[in-house]
Amino acid sequence: MTDTRLQIDRVDSHRAKVDRPRMVLHIGSGKCGSSAIQSFLATNASALREDGVVIPGVDLDLTSHQRGNQLRLFNYGMGTDGFEEEVTSKLTELGRQMDTNGWHTLIISAENLVNPRGFHQLFAPSASNFDISVVAYVRRQDDLMVSAWQQWHLKRFESFEAYADKVRGSLDWHKRLEPWRVTYGDDALSVRVFARDRLTRGDVVADFAHQAGLDVDRYQAVAAANRTLHERFNRLANTYRDVLFESPHDHRFYTFLEELLGEKAYKDYPGSILLTLGQRQAIVDQYAEANERLRRQYFPELPDDHGVFAPPSESDVAQLEDVGQEYSSDEVHDMAYVAMYEMYKRLSRLERLVESRSGG
Repeated sequence: MTDTRLQIDRVDSHRAKVDRPRMVLHIGSGKCGSSAIQSFLATNASALREDGVVIPGVDLDLTSHQRGNQLRLFNYGMGTDGFEEEVTSKLTELGRQMDTNGWHTLIISAENLVNPRGFHQLFAPSASNFDISVVAYVRRQDDLMVSAWQQWHLKRFESFEAYADKVRGSLDWHKRLEPWRVTYGDDALSVRVFARDRLTRGDVVADFAHQAGLDVDRYQAVAAANRTLHERFNRLANTYRDVLFESPHDHRFYTFLEELLGEKAYKDYPGSILLTLGQRQAIVDQYAEANERLRRQYFPELPDDHGVFAPPSESDVAQLEDVGQEYSSDEVHDMAYVAMYEMYKRLSRLERLVESRSGG
């Protein structure tokens, strides 16, 4: 790959061109509505293409499976021999097909692109063919840690404390975004705060559509993605993580709970029992300087005494007795019997189906 300085020069030298198609890069972060955005893109990929907006498949082409993101491609490809050239080749081919068909916008989404692995360099060689825009969502660090723990990291770490120690200091949004800003310029980067009162219509899909120049009302709405599991199950999932999960992305146990319990499987209360207000504030304090740099760079309209993120409050903290985290031994046994009976019914139905098809 060419030197980063040469890439920057290349981006700047072509920025004045206005006849190129647009490339919108949704770079994350994870736990900032990425699944909802990607579900919207996948669901409406055909309709969007009719309007000149291309959503590539998982392999960054027009033929692979459509999931609205290219997360796995970038995750497993980055660092392998020839991957940078492969991405450039794929983008060149997409540009050629866009030119042939009169399509004007290419949207690429992968929430891992904001991670500090040099992903920003992958797209610079294509700046001569595309007008590149970058959209990033950021979230207050304690909130993101709580959400990421429940979805991924309770499957990996022995405790939340072990996870917190591992990621300590790594959620510096200014530091993560700086390579993108330097490479593509201030005007190319749109940084959005993942908080309902800061998003267009209070909705991350509508907000991203606005950033990408789409009229969200023209397309099919999508249901909530990655709903938060009720915290009463956290201890069970964390304690038996090696039995229940094959990887941090294995959600089958959560699906089982949803099918078994319905709405009772999900949170129905605000805040979290995972951190006290004091612990939340301590995490935010660790990033005070980084968040101030973020404010000065991307939110200069905010007063000096107004942070990028609203400070932690009592509404962020749920009480144990309200959540029902603890169960008596009788309740645990009852739940186990209910779960086993549900499995018995399913196996019985499967057995009858097999017998009917075999003529038994």
